[in-house]
Amino acid sequence: MDSQKDLFDILFYLAAPALVLATAYFIITKFFEREQRLQLFELKRSVQQNTLPLRLQAYERVLLYLERIMLNNLIARVNDPEMNVRQLQISMIHTIRDEYDHNSTQQLYMSSPSWLLVKKTKEEIIAIIINTAETLDPNLPSANLAKALFEYIIDNDFIGTQEAMDIIKDEARQLF
Repeated sequence: MDSQKDLFDILFYLAAPALVLATAYFIITKFFEREQRLQLFELKRSVQQNTLPLRLQAYERVLLYLERIMLNNLIARVNDPEMNVRQLQISMIHTIRDEYDHNSTQQLYMSSPSWLLVKKTKEEIIAIIINTAETLDPNLPSANLAKALFEYIIDNDFIGTQEAMDIIKDEARQLF
């Protein structure tokens, strides 16, 4: 019986330090978890502060791209009276694709649906140019293609680029 009482006494005297140790372990663990969460929050906030200007710049560049590929703006910028229909068609498509390639890295800072909208708008404009040019004699002066494209815009109420720009602007506003 003495050995059981001795064992009980030992366990009794060890229970208090074990309880203190367990409590200290629990408190220290919670403290470090809180510190880790706080550091992660600070890191996220720092990243957001640093990437916000880059994201805004990406939206600005994409909006500028969409503005530049609007058919009326593109025709005004690319058309040369010395060109024929075929040359204007090639020049417009080349300009659209070059500017797209130049801005393609902006997709890193945009949502996937928005970037897909930019890509879709680009392809839609290229298709309009190709389809309109196919209805004309390729050797006619470029003014004929320009006129046909303006008529297409008017006849079809084509505002695809403007719609894409509005969606991109809405997404950019959500950053604030």
